[in-house]
Amino acid sequence: IVEAAERLPALVCENPTPDILEHRKEAVKSLVECAVARLEKNKSLIGTPAACSAEELLRLLRLHGAAAHDPALSQLCGYALEKADRSTILQVVHRACTLGCESVAQAAAAVALQGLDKDAP
Repeated sequence: IVEAAERLPALVCENPTPDILEHRKEAVKSLVECAVARLEKNKSLIGTPAACSAEELLRLLRLHGAAAHDPALSQLCGYALEKADRSTILQVVHRACTLGCESVAQAAAAVALQGLDKDAP
């Protein structure tokens, strides 16, 4: 679903009308809603490797409409970012802040701080 949402913006003719652009935008938002709903449906998977990877979370945050799902996405942060490298975690923090996803940004920043604590002498 995320891959379809990522590819959808490229499917536009040379001179798209405003209606076409608006429909495309709404289609991407709908696909994001489907992806988040699918993750929420599998709440039993939250906290497990099957829930969501850091890369998938970052991909979701790059899509239009992801900010509306801040609380649901923040629940995925813990495990998704636990095994991620520092660069990926900081990308998630940056993207979440840019979108205004405060819950995701806070959760990702907490994971980043835990990583710094582990590295401290």
